[in-house]
Amino acid sequence: MVKNNDALSEALDTLADAGISFIVTGEGRYGSMWQFILTKEDALEYCRDPATVMARHHGIGRDQFIAWFDSDRSVICSARTTQGRRCRNPVRGGYQDCGPREWVELQGGYCPVHGG
Repeated sequence: MVKNNDALSEALDTLADAGISFIVTGEGRYGSMWQFILTKEDALEYCRDPATVMARHHGIGRDQFIAWFDSDRSVICSARTTQGRRCRNPVRGGYQDCGPREWVELQGGYCPVHGG
């Protein structure tokens, strides 16, 4: 958590003015990687609240990003079995390492057995 925003903001201004870029790298559970460049404003916000900046980059809400991050990155079928239990099959395209936006979009979907 950043305690002195003015000092950090000044340092980021100095670095940006010197041509230094701010890059965030993320890693999926199974080795996939992604990265994006932050503006100096985003870099300052990232120091306070990384989840908000990451969520914005991926086009989803902060709570959705946190839910994705805390998950196993799989999306499970929303159907119920004949015994009334939730199906445990993955949604098509939602197995293991889907990205944050895909994970959110696939929520509520169905596996191939249940029409997905």
